[in-house]
Amino acid sequence: MKNSVIRLATAAAIIVAVMVGMYVLTGSAGGTSITIAQVRQAMHDIDWVHMTNKTGKEVAWCSFGSRIQALVDGEGKIVFFDFNAGKRQVWNPSSDAIYESPIEETRQFAGGISRITEGVDRMFDSLEQEGWNVTKELGTYEGKKVEVWAASGPKKDKPGNSCAVTMYVDVQTKLPVGILDVMEGSNGTTQVRAEARFEYPATGPANIYEAGAPKSAPIKPAPSE
Repeated sequence: MKNSVIRLATAAAIIVAVMVGMYVLTGSAGGTSITIAQVRQAMHDIDWVHMTNKTGKEVAWCSFGSRIQALVDGEGKIVFFDFNAGKRQVWNPSSDAIYESPIEETRQFAGGISRITEGVDRMFDSLEQEGWNVTKELGTYEGKKVEVWAASGPKKDKPGNSCAVTMYVDVQTKLPVGILDVMEGSNGTTQVRAEARFEYPATGPANIYEAGAPKSAPIKPAPSE
């Protein structure tokens, strides 16, 4: 799970992606109406976030109430983090068992964020200093009426490179439903770093079996490295 899309699929990266999209709320265009206050209110009580990689088969779940992160890669490998229980479980399709180990002491759930709106404020403060160009317009996304928020600017940590983030916000729910993150190199090459769909189900997988691991697979201690 080391490619860029799977890294996005971790809960912390999901939060960063959503918050980058939040920054474009400072822009405006004719016909647009959603405000940052409305989006923050819509996201205030969000518990479960479900992300699907649109260019592959990877999926991820994150629960702020249960403090759970579950990742499934394109090969079917499942990594399930239960931060309340302090355990990490891994199942591979080629394995007949689930292997469990303690969560590393330095690892934080969702990057230390306890709810999405904390990430809104944190990222808004930092991105405001970047001086990105912002646009905002009405559009559609997978049949939904959305506001399309786009922010772009230079990558200060990579001179000569630029980054463009497009976020799609559902006009009815006021929730982000998709993201497209593109980086352009100094040589003119374009790289899609992430293209994902967001959903907000009432519940999600409470354990690794509900995330897709076979119920016949026993849980065993992970081998010592």
